[in-house]
Amino acid sequence: MSIISPAQCRAARALLNWSQDQLETRSKVAKKTIADFERGARGRLLEATEDSLSKAFLEAGIDLIAQDGGGDGVRFRRPVPRFAQLFRRDNIEQRNWVTFAFDYKGSVHRTDPDIR
Repeated sequence: MSIISPAQCRAARALLNWSQDQLETRSKVAKKTIADFERGARGRLLEATEDSLSKAFLEAGIDLIAQDGGGDGVRFRRPVPRFAQLFRRDNIEQRNWVTFAFDYKGSVHRTDPDIR
C-alpha cells in the first residue's frame, strides 16, 4: 500500500496532462472524491481508494516517491534496461556488492583486482 498526498495526486495528473475526469475513468474513483482530496477537504483516503489511484498512475508510467527527507514527489518511471533486470536484487534482504569482470572491445574491466 502506498500513501498518496493531495500534492502528489495533483502533480501526477499534471505530468500526465490528465483532468480529474480522466483520472476518474482510469482509477474508477469518483471525481468528487478526487476533487475533495486534492483540495484538502477530506482526510485520509480509504486504502482501496489510494490503491486505485496509485495503480492508475503506475500503469500510466508514474512513480510516487515517498517522503524521504526531501518531501513527497512524483516522476516518470524510467524503463529498466533488459540486462539490469537480470541482475536486480530487490527480492533479497541484504544487498552486497557483487564482483565481476567483463571484456569490452578487447579491454578487460574488473571490479576486484583479485579476479583473474
